[in-house]
Amino acid sequence: MKHGFDLHDIANEMKAVQDLCRQVEPFTSRWSDFGNTEAYAVAHLIHEMRVKEGAVPVGRKIGFTNPEMWSTHGL
Repeated sequence: MKHGFDLHDIANEMKAVQDLCRQVEPFTSRWSDFGNTEAYAVAHLIHEMRVKEGAVPVGRKIGFTNPEMWSTHGL
């Protein structure tokens, strides 16, 4: 699907503002067709950039605020 935005450009912008601890206008305010699918794609691109820079993933977010996960992990 063709969008009015480029996911690589958004990933570069998002990574830059993360690195500078800044805020930007939500992408959903800029583009009405920017949704969850695009957000996950941008997150993946940022992850790839950080790994390429030498970052090493050390775990994963599980979501312990969800009570259904508690029994799964013995909590």
